[in-house]
Amino acid sequence: MVKIDYPGELTIYVLDDNSKDDTAEITREFSYLFSKICYVKVPPGEPTGKSRVLNYGLSITKSAYFLVYDADNQPNSDAVIELVHAAETTEMQQEQ
Repeated sequence: MVKIDYPGELTIYVLDDNSKDDTAEITREFSYLFSKICYVKVPPGEPTGKSRVLNYGLSITKSAYFLVYDADNQPNSDAVIELVHAAETTEMQQEQ
């Protein structure tokens, strides 16, 4: 994720819903090295599962775009550029 290239403002939220691995520790270490990485402990609640975690992520971002990658994804460095371009192109086409 730290290799993602994007010319605009970019924040990478690592959303943790009580994972049993070392997510918190690893993310905190990376956040000291890379300012665009932000560890977020998702508060407990209902319903449980991925949809609650993603909805929580949506509630804390101010960005026009919200991309979701699972922990095992390794996106190309230009993936965000391509996805934002596709979204903006679609928006322009819909406005015409």
